[in-house]
Amino acid sequence: MVATKCRCRYNECPDDSDFGTCHLKPGGYCYTFFEEIIDVGGHTRSIEKRFGCFSPGEGTLLQCKGYLSYHDVLKNISCCNSHDYCNDHLLTQINDGEIVYEEKFSLFETIGPWIYMAAFLLVTILLLMVMAIFINYKYRKYLEKKAREFQKNDSFSHKLLISQVTTAHSSPTYLNISSNVSDYSGGSSGIYVKYPSINTSQNISNYTMESNVPSYHCLSSVASNTTSSFMSENTQQTVLSSQKISSPLPPVSEDSITSGSGSGVPRMVQSTIAKQIDLKRMIGEGRFGRVYHGVRHCEHYAVKIFFSRHESSWRREVDIYQGIIMRHENIVTFLAADIISNNGCTQLWLVTEYHELGSLFDYLNLNPIKNVPQMISIMRSIIFGLSHLHLEVIGTQGKPRIAHRDIKSKNILMKSDYSCCISDFASATTKALNDAKILSGYDIPCFGTVRYMAPEILNNTINMDRIEEFLYTDIYSLGLVYWEILNRLQLNDGSAHCYSKPYQEYVSDEPTFHDICQTVCIDKHRPTISHNHQLMANENLILFKIINLIQECWTENRFARLTSLRLKKTIIDLQRDI
Repeated sequence: MVATKCRCRYNECPDDSDFGTCHLKPGGYCYTFFEEIIDVGGHTRSIEKRFGCFSPGEGTLLQCKGYLSYHDVLKNISCCNSHDYCNDHLLTQINDGEIVYEEKFSLFETIGPWIYMAAFLLVTILLLMVMAIFINYKYRKYLEKKAREFQKNDSFSHKLLISQVTTAHSSPTYLNISSNVSDYSGGSSGIYVKYPSINTSQNISNYTMESNVPSYHCLSSVASNTTSSFMSENTQQTVLSSQKISSPLPPVSEDSITSGSGSGVPRMVQSTIAKQIDLKRMIGEGRFGRVYHGVRHCEHYAVKIFFSRHESSWRREVDIYQGIIMRHENIVTFLAADIISNNGCTQLWLVTEYHELGSLFDYLNLNPIKNVPQMISIMRSIIFGLSHLHLEVIGTQGKPRIAHRDIKSKNILMKSDYSCCISDFASATTKALNDAKILSGYDIPCFGTVRYMAPEILNNTINMDRIEEFLYTDIYSLGLVYWEILNRLQLNDGSAHCYSKPYQEYVSDEPTFHDICQTVCIDKHRPTISHNHQLMANENLILFKIINLIQECWTENRFARLTSLRLKKTIIDLQRDI
């Protein structure tokens, strides 16, 4: 016998539950877990038992085995689906056979040993830090002494420096310029020089004179690294600068504007990637820079190039990609990041996988959607990627909720199997990034594309301090993308409508903020669903449900829009019913 009903309690009960009972779908599980409750003062802790239903899906098995990974409080969770209400008596035995009853659950017994271990590790780390500071101090004194000896004999210094420059992989030589310095890597010459913090606009020759460095010293490699002074400490640790001064990169002006993007854990040597990729042609352009098709060892890549003035957007993408659980088949794969100097202009690189079919926008312009199953397959792949972004994974290797904030057909790429993946995270944010923006202004002044902006952004009623508000705007934009796909669906006679941008019947090709605000918020217009597709929907129940789904996504009341998880489940059900 397989369970069809589970016991549920409190927030674990869905909207369609009745009298503490939730209805289980085939493949789902009943679950029971202990939740830690902390009072307002944060002093009193208690444990509360909760019940509910897990729907079938790829994340269910991981949640049921949550107790296998470390948590601050012991993760007491157990699942079953053997018979109705089977979760009534779960959690009598968990983890390594330890018997845990609700009234005997002890928080201190769970985390007590870890406190002592953490204290021991903290003391050890502090001692190691003190030793490192002392050794570094003695080493700096030694370098200062050697530098003074070098400066006494210019000819000796000249010979030493020239020999270092001409040796590609020699051991580093150190020069001390002043006590207030920042470190920059010397590149392929093997020299590691300590220079005062400068910015890329400074004249190198003047800089050499001011710091009393001999003019014959090879300074060209410094130019490609000076942008590290703009980078966050976290970014400096992950993204290494490259020493590429003359590259095959075509000239790019400071006025250029990007699109492109990525996801996941880099799989290239980031410090040399810019030296290895040859840029062939420009394939995209957006607000922050340009995207090029690059080739490395007969492999193809997409290279998104920012400029230093857009470093905050570049850093935002890099920070997003550093997430441990960012790899997903419906999110474009991030490969590497690099910083180079080209013709005196600092460029920030993001390297991602390359998809020759281009964006969904490009594909819909050239190809109609042949049938309803193909349409649902494309919609399914997009919502799978978006729901992964919106999902919060709690744990030591978790993932925060990520709001994309610029969902549009140009930021969705078509893969060779005709599924989609989401790209371009220059406008994306998480709760941590959003909180940092509130404290220090770390944000771009205007995010998203005007045509795809939700009503709450247009009329300025959105609460910018809550990450959940941005998730609603993603769903609105997704509704417009779904409409673009629906509008290209072939009719019964084999014909198809020409591609149209959302609201194209109301505004120009390049609408202003005011134009879209007037159309969406004041006139209450939405993209028109063609009469032919409405007639098809009268005969095709699946198509009828898809049209209703799109209209629920772009409703003006943001709290009434479907969540990404609900959209994902609904589309899975529609695909199953075909």
